[in-house]
Amino acid sequence: MVWQSNIKFLIGLTSLMFLA
Repeated sequence: MVWQSNIKFLIGLTSLMFLA
């Protein structure tokens, strides 16, 4: 499903922002 991939990408981006 595309939704799962989209969510995974969103979580990754958020994690990067939190790390920064």
